[in-house]
Amino acid sequence: MRPLPRSLTLALLGSLAAMASHAIELAKYPQVFVAPQGVEVVLAPSADGKQALVRVSGINDPIDQVVFLSTREAQGSAREVYTTRIDGRSYGLLHKQSHAYRGGDHYVVYLPGKRDGVALAFSDDKSKAFKLADLQASYERQLKQGTQEKLGRFDRAKRLAGAQAELA
Repeated sequence: MRPLPRSLTLALLGSLAAMASHAIELAKYPQVFVAPQGVEVVLAPSADGKQALVRVSGINDPIDQVVFLSTREAQGSAREVYTTRIDGRSYGLLHKQSHAYRGGDHYVVYLPGKRDGVALAFSDDKSKAFKLADLQASYERQLKQGTQEKLGRFDRAKRLAGAQAELA
């Protein structure tokens, strides 16, 4: 029996890694945050704390109700940013700032196309009532539909139109 060519072996390993990346083991308790403007953000960290499922709702934007697999990036000792790919670039969707002297952690969501973030408040009631299985099911369904991939792709025409509008 002949061994597989190296390129085929690497392709198979890459495919297996891609399939494994879609299955994420989540921590038991998600966090739900709210804002006065009707914005709601769900943060469901992975068991290892390196990634999280993040869903923003209550906004008039294509990312409304989309569940993103985000990567947690530490920025210094007091800031964590949950990044995802939107419009071809890494985008810091949810920021967590730790304040040792000002009452703990503060969360801010940054919406695409907006300069300023929206401050969030933790909702204990919504967090306790939240169904983690529903979030995972939505993520898997949207993944199969290609929703995250579509939002993550670079849209040259949209970017050019936005730049031209800013210059006008």
